[in-house]
Amino acid sequence: MAEILNIDEIKSRYDGEWVLIGDPVTDESLTVVRGSVLWHSKDRDEVYCKARELKPVHSAILFFGHLPKDAAIVLMTFGFDPSQGLIIVPVRLFGPVGDMIVRLALDTGATSTLINSEIMVLLGYDPATSPNRIQVTTGSGSNFVLASRCSGLKPSANPSTISLSSRTAFRQRPK
Repeated sequence: MAEILNIDEIKSRYDGEWVLIGDPVTDESLTVVRGSVLWHSKDRDEVYCKARELKPVHSAILFFGHLPKDAAIVLMTFGFDPSQGLIIVPVRLFGPVGDMIVRLALDTGATSTLINSEIMVLLGYDPATSPNRIQVTTGSGSNFVLASRCSGLKPSANPSTISLSSRTAFRQRPK
């Protein structure tokens, strides 16, 4: 049985690493507060591979890294201000083999949300077997992608609590 650690213990032990957390316990805003570390690595892809191998029923994958010194973090707890950037919402996704807490970008003008195919595979879906294809236009051009539907999702209990992810949470400060 894996040791259950609180989030501060996980952060201190696995600083600068991606961490696969099994049976994560969350607060009302779906922030992970404790769980058991199933795998960790500085390489995100290695953690996703291990998650596919272990097939945890309830999981979260988090990154515990540091932002550059010249980075500015913007947290939003009220309405959307386009000058502040991307809105990220914590969501629990459900699939045939389990559930996973992820942070999804909220596009206020979109009718659908794109989810990384690796997450769909971890939830028990096989995007490659989907007969549905949709056309998606991105900054790189227009592509056809496989379409699947997730069996369910549960947004944060506190929808006004939104923040930017570590990937998009920083902007270079003007020099």
